[in-house]
This record gives sequence, C-alpha cells and structure tokens, in this order.
Amino acid sequence: MHCQHCGSKMKNTPTVKVSDLLALVQRDYREKEKRSLYLVNLYINNQLLPYFGDRSAAYLLERNIDEYKDKRLGEGASKVTISRELQVLKRGFNLGLKRRLIKTAPFIELFPEPEPREGHYEYEEFLKFIEVARSIPASKNFDGQVVADIVYFAYFSGWRLSECLGLHKDWIKVKEQLAILPAKKHKNKRPKILPLDGELWELVSLRLSQCNNDGLLFHRNGKPIKSIRRLCLTICQSVGIDSAHFFHNLRRSFRTNLGRAGIDDQT
Repeated sequence: MHCQHCGSKMKNTPTVKVSDLLALVQRDYREKEKRSLYLVNLYINNQLLPYFGDRSAAYLLERNIDEYKDKRLGEGASKVTISRELQVLKRGFNLGLKRRLIKTAPFIELFPEPEPREGHYEYEEFLKFIEVARSIPASKNFDGQVVADIVYFAYFSGWRLSECLGLHKDWIKVKEQLAILPAKKHKNKRPKILPLDGELWELVSLRLSQCNNDGLLFHRNGKPIKSIRRLCLTICQSVGIDSAHFFHNLRRSFRTNLGRAGIDDQT
C-alpha cells in the first residue's frame, strides 16, 4: 500500500492523522489555560486542518512542508504568520512523539525571525498626543479624555493595551499605592506590580472614583472599551508622530525611560 499524498510505500496502515496531533495541541493549550489558545485555534481551523488534517502523520514529508510554505506565500501570508502556523504543527508532532503515537516527525524549518521592532516616543511627543486627545469632546463612539488617560497609564506603566483596558478597582491597593496585575491576566503568568506615584496616582485615584458598575477604571459611558486603536491612529497623524505599532512603542518608551533613569533590567 502506498500513501495517497506522498506515494511512499507503507508497511502498515497508519491510524494517526495530522488532525489527531493538532487536537493534542488544542487540548494542551486548554489544560494549561494559555491565552494564545484563540490564535492557535485560528491557525489550526483556518489553515492547518484544511491542508494537513487528513494526511497520515507518519508519512508527512519535508517537501509537504515546503509546498505549504509556497501556498501560503502565494496567498499573501507573511513569513512571520507562516512560521507561527508551522510552530503549532511542530508542537503537534512533538506531543505525538511524547505520547508514542508516532515514531518519527518531519523536520519543520521555520523562516528566520525578523529583527525586533525599534521605536519609542520622546516625552515631548507623548505630551503632544495627550494634549490633542484631551481636546477631543466625548461622543457616542469616542471619548478623547478616556483615551488620553489610557495612553498616559500605558506610557508610565509599560502595560499592554489589553491589560490597561482591563484595569479593575480590585487591582488597586490604595494604602500601598500599587496596581497589581493578577498572574492570570499577565502573559508570563506572574503578577505584575506597579508603584503609583505623582500624577499617575492622581489619575488612578480619579478613575477609581469614576469606575463603572463592573469595577473597570477605563470605560466608555459605563461600557467596556474593546479598542482605541482607530482614534490613536488619528491622533498620531494629527500630531505628526509614527502611528505604526503605537502601543508597542509605548511599552518601548517605558523601557527606554527606565534605562535612561539608570534602572537595571532585573528591577
């Protein structure tokens, strides 16, 4: 008997398909409560399963991986995206080996990782953004004051956008003047502790007194904020600063400012 996909002669009829290995990945991510499960499911359901799912895991060859790369590149996918998809496939084979479902795995070569993005905002640029944001009157869909407060908090905390939008009153220790991001909300599964002082503490104190019924400090007319990217893009264009990777740049600005202040990485 020969494999219908690669033509290789098969000694025994294989029973483990690539779809079985991808299911192991999904289970692994669910059990470990990884926040990237949503993306992994997208990679599997939209790309990996349709292309590899029915294939025999034991007879998947390196050239099949190369054919997948060519197909995805032809569809306009970036090399970074393709590598992320193949990392999921590779994880599936590793889990299959550990569980002794398969005896071999193909060599899955990823594209080289791009150079880390660089960029930060100087304090003067940051102040221009805040000034313009605060001048935008509140409406049904936009609230410049709230956006300014979120960006202000992000600039002086280094928190991710999702972490800032989820800032909850229970995370604020008023007596100690601390904001503590719970471990389950942090990408690295460790609590993140932020001392609050000066204007940052004044902002948080004001937001505490105005939180919504669910305890969120940042909200729009009492409702959770899903995204502020579009308004941030408009403001960046207005003040003439780079809008690409805006919140990543805010995090880099935080790290740059710490370095300039002589604070070491461990601290």
